[in-house]
Amino acid sequence: MRFNRMMAIVLLLVSKRRITVQALAEFFEVSTRTIYRDIEALLYAGVPIMSTPGFKGGISLTENYYLDKQLLSSLDFKYVLLSLYQLNIQNDTNKNSIINKLELLFDEAELEQIEQHARQIVVDLSSWQGTKTDDAKFILIQEAIKNYQQISFLYTKLDGSKKARLVEPYQLLFKSGRWYISGLEEGASKLFLLDRAKQVELGEVFKPDENYFEKGFVWEEQNMLLFVLRIDRAIFHIFDSWHQVEIIEEQDDFLRLKIFAEHNAWLDNFILSLGSACVVESPESLRAFVRGHVLDMYQNYRGDEGRGKTNDESGS
Repeated sequence: MRFNRMMAIVLLLVSKRRITVQALAEFFEVSTRTIYRDIEALLYAGVPIMSTPGFKGGISLTENYYLDKQLLSSLDFKYVLLSLYQLNIQNDTNKNSIINKLELLFDEAELEQIEQHARQIVVDLSSWQGTKTDDAKFILIQEAIKNYQQISFLYTKLDGSKKARLVEPYQLLFKSGRWYISGLEEGASKLFLLDRAKQVELGEVFKPDENYFEKGFVWEEQNMLLFVLRIDRAIFHIFDSWHQVEIIEEQDDFLRLKIFAEHNAWLDNFILSLGSACVVESPESLRAFVRGHVLDMYQNYRGDEGRGKTNDESGS
């Protein structure tokens, strides 16, 4: 197996310090051309092999090269390569570079087997409507995080209003099917939905907070609400993609849901749009709001029971 042979070459170089290509070919019972290909792959992977000409020449490692005793096995590297294959992030040059290096450790039959396993389970982090613009934004924020640069962007809130933000980014977080920007805004840890951040631009370099990841974050939207709804089963698909939804009771004709979401005008109008298929059970403040709007709607249409009917239908 090529991987095992290449790792053995490194171990031999560590122990013998210098050895000829011919000796390696005889030891592994392969051709010198094969050994040269292995050495080329090791060089590409970053192993500092040097060649010394002459009677006592050969190949060796640079003098200060240190090989960690906690070596990964062939199976370990296979799982790393398999994971990278399965992780679909478009235009990620770092990922592609690592894949290219790891592929050198395996022969064609092994690579074919790994690729076959990779096709069986795929983690695709892109959206169905993903665009090159989305990819560019993702890569730009990655660069900002790596270089500790501020980012500015125009952020759209759920009510449709927009606000310019200036953030020190520390992390791109993938949770519950969506990407978030985690960072500091005016000293406070916040999360922003990546989809709602537009016109992203790099800013000035900032001094990173060494304790950032020990802090808890706060949502960019502050007014979060825990509420309970009773809904018709037929409309559950509407809530299926919501992040923090828990089914707390199931009956033949309805579901009872516990939901944690931002309370704003959009949520109020959304619940009203569901009509009789949705009943707010708690909190009482939200229930009272819906009840008040329903009564207002009733007053608007009160007295219209006979409108549009024919004389026969109205009993005249």
